[in-house]
Amino acid sequence: MQLISRFLLRSEIISLKRKKAVTMRSPQKPANGFSNPPWITAFQIVCAVVLTLKLVKRITSLLVILNSKNSVSTSVSPFAAIRKTGMKRAQLFFMILACAIACKSEPVFDGNRAMAFLVAQCDFGPRTPGSEGHRLCREYLIAEITKHADEVTTQAFMYTYGSPSQVATGYNIIGRFQPGKRDRLLLCAHWDTRPWADEDPDPANHQKPVLGANDGASGVAVLLHLAELFAQNPPRPGIDIVFFDAEDAGSHNQNQTWALGSAAFAREYAYSYNPRYAILVDMIGDNNLNIYQEGYSVRYARPVVNKLWDKAAELGISAFIPEVSYVVYDDHVPLLQAGIQAADIIDFDYKYWHTIQDTPDKCSPASLEAVGRVVAAVVYED
Repeated sequence: MQLISRFLLRSEIISLKRKKAVTMRSPQKPANGFSNPPWITAFQIVCAVVLTLKLVKRITSLLVILNSKNSVSTSVSPFAAIRKTGMKRAQLFFMILACAIACKSEPVFDGNRAMAFLVAQCDFGPRTPGSEGHRLCREYLIAEITKHADEVTTQAFMYTYGSPSQVATGYNIIGRFQPGKRDRLLLCAHWDTRPWADEDPDPANHQKPVLGANDGASGVAVLLHLAELFAQNPPRPGIDIVFFDAEDAGSHNQNQTWALGSAAFAREYAYSYNPRYAILVDMIGDNNLNIYQEGYSVRYARPVVNKLWDKAAELGISAFIPEVSYVVYDDHVPLLQAGIQAADIIDFDYKYWHTIQDTPDKCSPASLEAVGRVVAAVVYED
């Protein structure tokens, strides 16, 4: 991804040009925070209290009936009391069953599980174009998403990158849940990593590849765990999870060299694929998570942004800050250009961006969980 200056919001998105990074507000940030417990837990507690009170009442009624059997009038058939007792027991059974169904919770997002997916990707090393780590991680992602999605396809595309120019093959990995449903949502992240640590403070590291724990693995980790949850408890709309390749091999001031995987996806599927909206997750594993609203998302997909940040506020997740801070050219831009309402969840205040220090120890299960909870809550509510 690449930062864009603020004034470009006045231009049409089709003519975006890459500019020097400029923030849209002061760098002062509030402290991170996460709520607990979630509303699901509160609902379960209420159900448990109601169930307990109902159960006590039913048991008391049954004891009264059973104790009164010996004193029942001789003019009344003893089978009447037995039938009444049986009905009470049946009512108790169905009441407990109904409450159990009502109390069934949606799957709970586990930040530690997502963190395990993040580490697993980093274990392959940098996932740069044409590298062994790139090949091994691609095979891993296909195997993981195949465990849970109903359909899995790979979109291969050719692209050039770097100077001197090199040719590489990119692979978008697409997992579809309930593919027969017309109402669909798109969740996406990029899985490649930057070939050069050109933002590293040490110039000696500028030609070294980036491991990409946060910038690459974090968004994919959240989506892999969401895939598990969708398989356990399918949401109402159909879901498409896409892992974009070739996002991060761009050259500065060359807009057309960034977000190539999402651009290839948009070109191929723009006329046949119409999700209700898309959510991109990128760089969301930072230990000190502060997610401001991204400029293009606010301008072109305001309803989606509102949906996400309102849900975060409802859940008490203060890491989602309802202010615009950066304008970022990321994988959501080609989707916006194709007419898809796409919002980018990204924390760009990450000092290890495009450095060799972007490693798993800079990431947090709590941050992954915060983002996963928000996305899951939005998807399951729709």
